[in-house]
Amino acid sequence: MMAGGLVLGQVDSNSLAVVDKIDGYCIFIYSQPVSKYEVLGEAKSYATPYNGLNERMNRIIKTTIKKYPTADGIIITFKKGMGNDLGIAIKFQ
Repeated sequence: MMAGGLVLGQVDSNSLAVVDKIDGYCIFIYSQPVSKYEVLGEAKSYATPYNGLNERMNRIIKTTIKKYPTADGIIITFKKGMGNDLGIAIKFQ
């Protein structure tokens, strides 16, 4: 199966990156880790078009950390316009 020009399960060396940490948690925005991980759960944070990206990011990180303090990282997806931003708490294997 193809996704974005790649066969799923393969990693394009051009898409590898150094991941920033916030408060010790690896933060993935519109991306996911290459390493194996377990999903601990999800957290949602309501956003409006008036919230700036930094405010939305900080809010979903805080919400996810509060709900899953033992997580190693957070995969973040922002909702366009109004709605719930999503933080997926992960633990590396």
